[in-house]
Order: sequence, then C-alpha cells, then structure tokens
Amino acid sequence: MLRKRSNQIRAFTIAALLILSAGFVVWAMDQASSSSAIQSDADKFEVELVTLHASGFEPLEIRRPKGSFVLLLEDRSGKDASAFTLRDLKGGHLREVTTKRASFEWHDVLSLQPGDYLLTSNNSDSACHITILP
Repeated sequence: MLRKRSNQIRAFTIAALLILSAGFVVWAMDQASSSSAIQSDADKFEVELVTLHASGFEPLEIRRPKGSFVLLLEDRSGKDASAFTLRDLKGGHLREVTTKRASFEWHDVLSLQPGDYLLTSNNSDSACHITILP
C-alpha cells in the first residue's frame, strides 16, 4: 500500500512538473514574441544624440528628412541644473526640459514638420540647429 501511494505521488509530481514546464515554455514564447514586437517598433525610429558639454552643444547642427525620430539629449555640462528649450525659428516653443543634476539624459519621439529648429540651454551660448528637410 505504501509503495502504491509512493508511485502515485511520484506520478503526480512528474505530471505537475510537465504541466509547469509546458506553461513556462508557452510563457517564454509569449515573452519572446512581445519582445520582438517591441524591438521591431524601436527599429522604426532613428536616434539623434545631442550632448551639452561645458564647451557647448555637440553636434552644432542636425539635418534629417521629415519623419519621426528619437531626440536623445545628454547633459554633461557639469552644472547642477540646466534648462533646455526646443523651438522653431518662428518663435514657437515645442519642448522645455529642466535638469536638476550634473549628469542627465532625456529622450522623446519627435515628429517635426519641415523647417528650422533651435535647441538651446541656459548653460551655454551655443545652440544645436535642427533642419527637417521636406
């Protein structure tokens, strides 16, 4: 009787492990397909990196075709706080970002119309000129 009970427990344990393993495989496959979907969405956007150093912006100019892109802004000025403004040359403010630490990164997906834009900071006399081509 004890042997029969032991075999039943072993069979139940094996069955439970198989069910858990199958569930994990399905979960892992779902995660992989979700990651692929996220990755393929991220692949659709180009990234423009702009860094503010103590000496000014790098690069000073970006020229790109119309379409969505990620603007990645790094504050490496060494200042405790910085304020950044992105505006079109007609005077309209599009984005304002304020940092409160010496090392900061900010990013956003932008879809700008063809034209000229200026990224400035209160901690620099230089600016990054962005041209969106038609």
